[in-house]
Amino acid sequence: MHLKRYDKFYSRRKFLSEAALGTLSAGVLMPMWDAIAATGDVSKAYPDELLSIEMYSKGRIKPGDRIDASNVEHVKDLLDPIRYEQVSKQGRVLSVAPTTTDIMRLSPWQYVEATLANQGKARFDPRGNVVTADGQPWLGGNPFPDAKSGLELMATQTLSWGRHDASFYAIKTYEVDPAGKVQYQYTGGWAELMTVARLTMDPKPYWPEHKDKLRFQSVFFVSPLSVAAPRF
Repeated sequence: MHLKRYDKFYSRRKFLSEAALGTLSAGVLMPMWDAIAATGDVSKAYPDELLSIEMYSKGRIKPGDRIDASNVEHVKDLLDPIRYEQVSKQGRVLSVAPTTTDIMRLSPWQYVEATLANQGKARFDPRGNVVTADGQPWLGGNPFPDAKSGLELMATQTLSWGRHDASFYAIKTYEVDPAGKVQYQYTGGWAELMTVARLTMDPKPYWPEHKDKLRFQSVFFVSPLSVAAPRF
């Protein structure tokens, strides 16, 4: 008989233990960013139950399967409430892909490398902006990869939405009523251009003329005609 070192609930116990102490961090078996710095892979930071949905669900769901109302209960704890509601009651179906552990496939590699190179350099200035130790705008990458507070977590998310120096997102949205009937739909675009923390576009790491800003950002609508003009 083979005894597993980390059972199904090890990760939950560790999470609750750290939450009680106020020491939450990414990674279970070791700090996630230490694993990334060593190999670029997060496998050594997590037990098998967090890397394999098949193991987590005791074989009920595996890569290549589809999650629908008939089996969503097996992974309910992995879904946010609205996604669970959509799958269990509104007919949404999720396709299960193999776990991606190579961090370079999850974010731009320049962003990941900048996170490692600039680790420990981020601070908050008196106005709440993320800056370097000498008060300059942030250089690039995740400023708080091992965030210790909600404010640090928020900063890592909002400082660079797309992790690229420039990004454009096409938008096609359907608004539905409680019965699931489409009541309104529109199309548009979301564009953003970083002025600081630039990693690939010259000038780097700052656009000197706009060093006092974080990014230029614009949202516009192209249909229907009733909203084709508005933009911000």
